Amino acid sequence: MTQLAYAGIGSRRTPPDVLRQITVLAAWLERRGWHLHSGGAAGADTAFAAGAARARTLHLPWPGYGNHAGPDCHAPSGDRYRSCVAIAEAVHPAWHRCKPGARKLHARNVSILLGRDLDSPVLAVVCWTDRGRVTGGTGMGLRIAAIRDIPVLNFGSMPPRAICEALEDIRARHHRPGAPACTTAPRTPQESGRPHLHSGRFAAGIATGPSPATPRGVPAGEFRKLREG
Repeated sequence: MTQLAYAGIGSRRTPPDVLRQITVLAAWLERRGWHLHSGGAAGADTAFAAGAARARTLHLPWPGYGNHAGPDCHAPSGDRYRSCVAIAEAVHPAWHRCKPGARKLHARNVSILLGRDLDSPVLAVVCWTDRGRVTGGTGMGLRIAAIRDIPVLNFGSMPPRAICEALEDIRARHHRPGAPACTTAPRTPQESGRPHLHSGRFAAGIATGPSPATPRGVPAGEFRKLREG
């Protein structure tokens, strides 16, 4: 069965309000049976990881990057690293200008998109770049996604509502029997008369107020804001 895997990447300069939305989204996706692949960097990567603490793989450019360690961390080495470098070199517009550290970071991005053995690509890329542009380190992931026909859902050019709808469509096409259902909070009377995205799947997946599913540190108002789009 295809794993419900997505890449959560983005700029280190992702705006604070988007970081909050990313964490909420990652927590919701975890409850919907998705597994996060991210890079452990500051900014968007950290926000994704905060929401998906139980279902994530962090692909690091080298061991200990960002003080990350544990069974959910992976740093490509040996033949796997060389394979990642070969792909990154073919995609990067100015590889000859990249220093060794930057090359390791780009190789890590290849692993995020294509998996540890480069044969299990994610089903979607969720990210933030300024105005949705292909730029910076995130640009490597977006170029690979374009080559491999992986959908890109960018907070820089799409509202949260559209991102969640697209992910639900992808999930419906690849859903595994027995995949964990979302944890829900009862809908309020006010909600019952309001149209729901995808026949209620999104509204049911995102809680409507404080609950055990609300990511720690994210205000309930922000939680509702993501649902409203």
